[in-house]
Formats: sequence, structure tokens, C-alpha cells
Amino acid sequence: MTIASIGPEPHHSLQVLPLPNGGMSESGTRGGVARLSKVVLSVLLGFVLIGSAFQLRAEGVAALPEVAASVYVAAVVAYGVLRDAMDTSRFRIALYAGVVAWAAVNLAGGATDVVTYALFAVGALLLARELTFGG
Repeated sequence: MTIASIGPEPHHSLQVLPLPNGGMSESGTRGGVARLSKVVLSVLLGFVLIGSAFQLRAEGVAALPEVAASVYVAAVVAYGVLRDAMDTSRFRIALYAGVVAWAAVNLAGGATDVVTYALFAVGALLLARELTFGG
């Protein structure tokens, strides 16, 4: 791979010089990082699914709403990363709705911690903003 530069001649001829990194482009490096992040994300999604199965087994049907919300949020994030769709309005709406649903399920289950309230409030604000101004 080569890059072009202006030569020292008075008529500014074009010279072709090799790239200093042996022809490895920056986009090739990003492609490797993207593949690695997709593999890591797939593994994390697997952990969410396994953890959800254990939670259902331990708590029974009572855990179903929280498990459903958790799996939904993890699946939306996985879809966004694997399909390179994280910058779309549709993805953001699905993600924010999932965060609000997850927080609402926890609040209905009796959670009173600040993080749950913050996730509910911030998720609702982001969802309203995206529905109003997104697109």
C-alpha cells in the first residue's frame, strides 16, 4: 500500500511512498478490533443467558419479568454491535425502552436503590428525546 506526497521539485510532481507500517492500514486494525469485540459480546450474551437460566431455576416464575428484561437488553445490545446498528434511531429506541422496562420491573419488585431510580429516569428521558427528536 502506498501514500502520495508532493515532491520537492518546483513543478510539484507526485511521488509514491510506502506506508510506514508495512502496508497495514488503519481500517484493517479497526476490523480486527471489531471482530474481537463481537466475539467478546457474544460470550457476554451467553453469560447473560446462562445466568438468566440459573435465576429462573432458583426463583421460579417470579423471576420471569426481570429475566425477560435482562435478556431483552442484552439481545438488543448484541444485535446493535453484531449488525453495526448502534448508531440508528431504531436501536436507541429499543435500548432505552429495554432499560426503562428493566428498571420498572425492579421497582415493581421492591428495589429502592439509587441506581434503579437513575436508570428509570435517565432511560425515560433518553427514550422521550429519541422519540421526539430522533430519526
